[in-house]
Parts: sequence; C-alpha cells; structure tokens
Amino acid sequence: MIILKHGKFISGARIFRAGAILPDNADTQGLVSHGLAEIVADTPKKAAKSARKPEPVEPVQENAQVNS
Repeated sequence: MIILKHGKFISGARIFRAGAILPDNADTQGLVSHGLAEIVADTPKKAAKSARKPEPVEPVQENAQVNS
C-alpha cells in the first residue's frame, strides 16, 4: 500500500491528497523514490479482544449442615 505524504497528486481524473492511498503503478513508484510517498504494510489491524469478566462462582461447601 502506498500512501501520499505531502501535497497533492493528480493521476488520470483523480486528485489524491496527503494521507490518501495511491494505486501501485510507475508514477507512484516515482513518488516513493523521491520521498513524496511511503510504502506501508498491507496487514490489517487486529481487533482488540474484549475483556470479558468471568461470572462469579459460589464456592461449594462440602460439610454444610442443614437446619430442618
């Protein structure tokens, strides 16, 4: 994935602004070589795991006396 660092870039009929994801072609590779764009990893971010608290469990009483 190539991201534009500064300024604007016109490719065909589209205008890309700073922070936009650029298509991978010869023109954008030229921007990377001049330091105007940056290649970043394509790996998606993992979703944070929800911190579920376990349900409280009552302790088992082995020798409990029952009043009758």
